[in-house]
Parts: sequence; structure tokens; C-alpha cells
Amino acid sequence: MAARVTPPTGLEQSPEEAHEDFVRRNWQRPGVVVNGVILVDLYNRIRALEERLAVAEQQPPTPPRP
Repeated sequence: MAARVTPPTGLEQSPEEAHEDFVRRNWQRPGVVVNGVILVDLYNRIRALEERLAVAEQQPPTPPRP
């Protein structure tokens, strides 16, 4: 007996897709992503922090305060 194959609905996360990308793609679909708005907000904050960190790491170190 052959395995039943269901066609993809676009609601599945592909193996090549990061969880963040899946959440961003489906955040408005009810029942697909729990707290999608919160997750997208957190991903945006993390991305902003990573960008600030990258800029800070490129700055010369400041001398210690006396």
C-alpha cells in the first residue's frame, strides 16, 4: 500500500527555511504561529541589537574612566 502524500499547503516549514523566516511569512495566519506578532517583534529587536553590536565592535575601545 502506497503512502498517502498530501500536497503542500504553504503552512509547513521547509527544511531549508529558518524558523524566523517561517514566522515572518506566516505571522498573520491564525493557528499557524502562536504569538506571531510577539515573535516578529522579538526577531526585529534581536536583529537591531545584532546590528548595534556589529557597529560597536568596529569602534576603537574607549579608555577606562579614572
